[in-house]
Amino acid sequence: MKHDHKTGLTENDFRESFSKVKLTSNEINLLKILYESPNHKATGIKLMEILNKNHPGGINLTFARIAKKISKVTNVYPSSKRENGNYRWWSLLAIGGEEGKYFTWELKPEFVGALEKEKILNQKIKFKLEEVFPVIRAIIRNLNLSKIWVDRDEIATELKKDKFIQEKYLNGVTDINWISGNMVDWFSASITRESIIVQEYLLEFERRKIEKPNINGRNRKIWAYRIKNVLLPEEVEEIDIKHIEGKVSTVLVNRYERDSEARLKCIRHFKPTCQVCGFNFRDKFGELGKDFIHVHHLKEISSIGEEYEVNPIEDLIPVCPNCHAMLHKKKPAFTIEELREIMKTEQNKAYNGHFS
Repeated sequence: MKHDHKTGLTENDFRESFSKVKLTSNEINLLKILYESPNHKATGIKLMEILNKNHPGGINLTFARIAKKISKVTNVYPSSKRENGNYRWWSLLAIGGEEGKYFTWELKPEFVGALEKEKILNQKIKFKLEEVFPVIRAIIRNLNLSKIWVDRDEIATELKKDKFIQEKYLNGVTDINWISGNMVDWFSASITRESIIVQEYLLEFERRKIEKPNINGRNRKIWAYRIKNVLLPEEVEEIDIKHIEGKVSTVLVNRYERDSEARLKCIRHFKPTCQVCGFNFRDKFGELGKDFIHVHHLKEISSIGEEYEVNPIEDLIPVCPNCHAMLHKKKPAFTIEELREIMKTEQNKAYNGHFS
C-alpha cells in the first residue's frame, strides 16, 4: 500500500528551497542513489546495502535531515505523524509504501523535477571517480597476490598510502581515514548500482560481505573483493552422469565449482607458467598475458566424490592451452610426466634429424 501524504509543495517550491539550503555530500549521495534507482524508488534494505550501512537508522536520519532543511525554509511540515506524535519527515519528499516485508521510498515527482532542473545531483563530489577507482582496482589486484579476499578496510589503508592519492586528495587533510574509507565506500556503492563507470570492474571482481569489528570492537558487515576466477571454455570438460532413471546424459561441469579459490591458490604456488613446456604468457605478450594460464585437474573428475575437497597444490597444476589440449588427447588423460617425455622424445628426434 502506498502512502502519499500531500503537503502542497510544488516543483517550484522545492527549486526555491534548494537555493536556500546547503546539502552535505552524504545527503546528496543518498538522493543520488534514490534518484538513480528504477522509478526513483528503493527499499531501506537496498539503500543500506549500497551505502554499506549496518542499520537503516542512519539512512532514516539523513533523509529526515534533508526534509527538515526544506521544511525550515518553506515553513511547510509533513501532513502525517507517527503514533508518538513525531512527524514522518520522509513524507515531505517521498511516497512511502510496503512492498512485501520491506518499506519503500519513492521520490515525489515534483521533488524529482526540482532535483533535475536545479542540477542538485550534478554537484561535484570531493574526488573524481575516474582517478580514484583505477587506484582501488590496482590495490585489489596487488593484495590478491598474497590473500584471497581483500576487505574494505584493507583497501582504504593502502589507498591512503598511495602517492597519487596523497598528493591529489590528502595533502593537508586531517581526517584521511574518513576520506579514504569514503572513496572505497563509493566504489562499493557504484558496484552495487552497476553504474556505467564500473562496468569493467564488474567483470573482473567478485565480492561478498564479511563481518569485521570496528574501532569500538563492534562487528559490522563490510565488502570484501577478489579477482574472479576466469572460467575458460577449455577448462570445462564433458563428463557422463547417471540420472536416477538410469539414463546417461552428457553435461558440462566446471572442475572448480566446488572450490572456487583452488585455482588461484594453485597459480600462486606454481606461478602462471606451464609445468609441461615452461611457456609463460607474460614473457611472450607482456602485460596482455599477465597471469593468464590454464589449470589442469590431475584427478579424473569421475573419480572425485561429492564431498571431495580439492587440494590446490596436489590436485591442480598450471599448463598452457596447447599442453592442456594434449593432456586430454586420451582418456584417462596423460600425466604431466608422460607429456613431458613425449615432448622430449620429439625434440630429440628433431635434433638428431637435423644433424644426421
